[in-house]
Amino acid sequence: MSITAGDRVQFNYEVRLADGQTLETSGEEDAVITLGDGALPEFLERALIGRKTGDRFQLEISKSDDVFGIAESRNVQSVPLSQFTDELSVEPGSLVEFRLPDDEPVAGRIVSINSDVALVDFNHPLVGKDVCYEIRITGWQAGGSGS
Repeated sequence: MSITAGDRVQFNYEVRLADGQTLETSGEEDAVITLGDGALPEFLERALIGRKTGDRFQLEISKSDDVFGIAESRNVQSVPLSQFTDELSVEPGSLVEFRLPDDEPVAGRIVSINSDVALVDFNHPLVGKDVCYEIRITGWQAGGSGS
């Protein structure tokens, strides 16, 4: 048997840019998700279907695939420095998280700062980048049964 939608999948991963720079890794602990619950992008869920424990694979994403969306200028906004808490590092390149009125978190990257305003880019940080996912499936559980 192999992984199908609705299965619980355990895997180790690393996400790198085309130049080899590591952006994210599962580290010592494996990630565990249920396929179809929305925790992973659809393209990544599709890549897991049909695989088995022990499978290793790479998933290359071209910036031309637009899987992370398209950079939109309306997603780059000026935010008054007064909106930043003391815990947030307010310097160009920093990642920051805000809460929308419905308490939904939204992340952005600080592009620049002037005297009282920070320019924040709320586009997905991987928009326009070539990315490689390296994945190793370490376990899975099908609809309540082990495998």
